[in-house]
Order: sequence, then structure tokens, then C-alpha cells
Amino acid sequence: MWHSAKSIIKSTNGLNDVVLHILLGAAIFIVLAVALRRPLLAFLLTAIIQVANEFVDLVEDATGTGLAGSLADVFWTLLLPVVLLALLGIAGSLRRRSFE
Repeated sequence: MWHSAKSIIKSTNGLNDVVLHILLGAAIFIVLAVALRRPLLAFLLTAIIQVANEFVDLVEDATGTGLAGSLADVFWTLLLPVVLLALLGIAGSLRRRSFE
């Protein structure tokens, strides 16, 4: 069922898997970070969602790429959230220094 939903999403937008993972990872992270106002928690939830997604893919053998493909998907999904989390940390550090 989950694989069918993902296939529909892939076939209707014309984007490849890597781009979809990057965009959805960033979108999930941003929505959670804004809603929760806790970027680290948002990152952890994004990672949990992605790992659960890949677990389902592995169990269903949906992609046929195995563990290597799942690890690559996790990397691409969490790439922008890691960059955004680092930038938020740097911005917070600079903001704290300006008040000293």
C-alpha cells in the first residue's frame, strides 16, 4: 500500500528519487521545526520518519536496491535538514555573541 502511494507521487511529478528525498526531507524538517519551535526535535523526528520509511521499503523490497539504496535514501533525505540545523546553530551562536 505504501509503495503504491509512493509510486503515484513519483509518476505524477517527474522528479527522480534523489530530488524527491531531498525536497521531502527539507519540507518535513521545516514544517516540524516551525510547528514545534525546536529544530533539534524536528530533526530527530524527520530522521525517525525516514528510517521508518526505509524499513518499510526493505521489508516490502519495494525498490530492489537493498540496504545500500536505503542508506543512500537516508543520506539524501537528511542532507538539507543537517545543513539547516547547522545554520540555525551558527545563527544562534552569532546572536548570543552580539548580546555580550
